[in-house]
Amino acid sequence: MSSRSNSLRRGVRAVTAAAQLKRRGWTMLTACGLTLGTLVASAPPGLARPLVQTVQLAVQVDGNLGPVVMRHGFLHGLDGTAGYDADKVALLRPRHWRLGKYASYAFASRYDVAITYGLSGPFAWSRGGFPEVSPWEDWAAWEDFVRLRIAELNASFPEHLPVYYDIWNEGDHAYFWHGTDEQLLELFARTAAIVRANAPEAKLVGPSASWYRPGRAGVADVPAFLAALGTRWGVRLDAVSWHENHTATPNVIVDNARRIRRDLQAHFGDAYRPELHVNEMMGTEVHSQPGWNVGYLYYLEQAEVDASMRACWSVYEVDADREQVRRYSDCWAGLNGMFLADGRTEQPAYWVVRAYAETEGEIRLPVTPGRHTTTALASRDDANRRVRLVVGRHGGVGRADVALRLDGWPWEGAILASAARIPTYPGFTGNPSQAVGLPEGPLPVFERRLRRTEGTLRLTLPSVGEGEAWIVDLRPAPRLWLPRVLRKMR
Repeated sequence: MSSRSNSLRRGVRAVTAAAQLKRRGWTMLTACGLTLGTLVASAPPGLARPLVQTVQLAVQVDGNLGPVVMRHGFLHGLDGTAGYDADKVALLRPRHWRLGKYASYAFASRYDVAITYGLSGPFAWSRGGFPEVSPWEDWAAWEDFVRLRIAELNASFPEHLPVYYDIWNEGDHAYFWHGTDEQLLELFARTAAIVRANAPEAKLVGPSASWYRPGRAGVADVPAFLAALGTRWGVRLDAVSWHENHTATPNVIVDNARRIRRDLQAHFGDAYRPELHVNEMMGTEVHSQPGWNVGYLYYLEQAEVDASMRACWSVYEVDADREQVRRYSDCWAGLNGMFLADGRTEQPAYWVVRAYAETEGEIRLPVTPGRHTTTALASRDDANRRVRLVVGRHGGVGRADVALRLDGWPWEGAILASAARIPTYPGFTGNPSQAVGLPEGPLPVFERRLRRTEGTLRLTLPSVGEGEAWIVDLRPAPRLWLPRVLRKMR
């Protein structure tokens, strides 16, 4: 057969393959039937170039840190005036819920969650608010309230009792507590005795400090407060809690958890190993940003905390004319930034939590960030031969290429990589922050075929903005389809 015929057949095959790849977001450069270059990713629409920096991120695909376990959850959620799409909430797979109102309890009890019931909230709300209550002035009233509330919960939710009782919220904050440290210790001791007697299966959690500050007096130094509670009152809590409601980069959670464990051991010895709960997390200026949601989930895994719950904040929505149309607390509508106030329209952070929740039970993979402000939640699904990365930037500046290196790819053949972007918005960084809907979900950026180089894959996510998140799925690529007539010509 002539060389001209062979060249023609090669050209037909190249054009057909190029057409298939173009549908996947690729361009193949060809001329005279010969491929001139490698596959070139089409530029993501709307992303600025050139870039000023590159951030490295390494993933060990054949690693194994055990199964991905969901330990996240919510704070409050609704007060009886709002509702939610229950199925959309289920897809987030929450495992913890901290609350204090009946409506929130009734809704949360639909799910496989460990409920933390906060006693201080309903006590204060029924008496004019936290600044108006002084339980040390009438211990009997406080103790009667605790007994009655436990009895009511036992009667109303016998199949879904509280797993934890949170004694008093943020005793280091002047709004929530205006008594002395000694009075707060006594309140904890009195409450512990009542809970142990009336709900013996329940666990006690505290002190739910607003901010962990070692060396400070009172609740702020969490281990020191618990040591005083043990020494003076003989009480030990089952779970130790504090809040991370700030805009510092979330890697501080790892340092805080490490120091709390160390100081607890110094005070109590090895026999006392309580659970660690970050039962409020993310400041108002970052809680809606998808990249920061990735960062918090990543560092909570690194810190090996047992439970985490989102914080809730004052937010606002705008209409098409950029006019502010509603301001509300996402404690009671919007589920801590997951939805708009309608309870159905997803916000960007929803898609981060959902992508992470879909990896429950998969193999968690080691990730080595080049910088602590760019991280990824990584997992491997052996049954479906898929690797998922949920990548986020949180605390960096401007845009950056995120250069991914994946070592130890376990499967043969070409790899198909698909990436979608979860955008952030300027209004997310305000106080109050803006609530913005993203009902269409993550925005597809590319789908491309990759090949290994000695077991290593390299892939770059272009122009990732500060606060953005990306979802990357990698799996063995299907063979390119060719029409039967062309297969015969091969």
